[in-house]
Amino acid sequence: VEFKNKLYFTASNPSDDAIIYRTDGTLIDSLDASVNFASHLFVVDTTMFFGASSPLTGGDIELFSTDGTVAGTKLIKDINPSGASSPSQFILFKGEVYFLAEDNMHGKEIWKTDGTELGTELLRDINAGSSSSTFEYASVLGSKMYFGGITDSTGFELWVTDGTASGTEQVIDQLLGGADGLIEFVKYKNSLILAMIRADIGAELWQSDGTASGTIMLKDIYTGINGGFPRGFYPYQGKLYFHAENVDGREVWYTDGTAAGTQQFADIFPGSSSSDPDYFVEFKNKLYFTASNPSDDAIIYRTDGTLIDSLDASVNFASHLF
Repeated sequence: VEFKNKLYFTASNPSDDAIIYRTDGTLIDSLDASVNFASHLFVVDTTMFFGASSPLTGGDIELFSTDGTVAGTKLIKDINPSGASSPSQFILFKGEVYFLAEDNMHGKEIWKTDGTELGTELLRDINAGSSSSTFEYASVLGSKMYFGGITDSTGFELWVTDGTASGTEQVIDQLLGGADGLIEFVKYKNSLILAMIRADIGAELWQSDGTASGTIMLKDIYTGINGGFPRGFYPYQGKLYFHAENVDGREVWYTDGTAAGTQQFADIFPGSSSSDPDYFVEFKNKLYFTASNPSDDAIIYRTDGTLIDSLDASVNFASHLF
């Protein structure tokens, strides 16, 4: 990550495991070798948060911060005194940093910090007791933050928080009986676009304003109980691209947030076979992704939103475009 005009990253050497290094593009040095097994570097203004271990934690991974100096590198809180809290999935919301961590009573749950030990606390025990919840796809929309959370009784569903325990609640139980109703979601324009499952239609494309009554199906991509299973949302030129399945197999789709504006973009592998597009990324004003056709496996395609072509069919089985 970039922090105070330098590039920070973790790396190991013959003596130290995953310590923090930094460079200005020419010289390189380490920050503090006593703080190791560092991960999930996350910058907020003049402070960088991360998980790491040190002699202060007995070798367990806990919540640290730094101002870029050895003296300013500190343990914020030993969240799990009997083990590692392993903080991860940091996001900034209302001036505080939210993250997933594990203590010795609640399992993995959402915590928040203002950068001080006193100001570091559990948001809510979402999956009550020692069972763990999750903190997936966290997105800030207006004055609230939405995320995918798990409870034993409702499974993986859409949750919302205003930053308080009482204001942290499940938005909708899409699939009853403890089954997972949520697959993934992303913030798009002034709403959430979600892949969710309903028993009678399978996994389809949904839209939500953040309320149960305002969560509606946007498009029934694959009619019937199988569902289109939309995945891999990626914004490009005002539209949201993804891959989904219907009678043409799994192909590239897009939406502008309306039912009429949700369309299949291309049938790259003609007929009912799937091109299995994946790894959407914008590069030089075009959308690049991998897909297969009758002759080539997972080659790189690109589009400007209208025309589509492949890059080099001799380079195949491509993945993880970055």
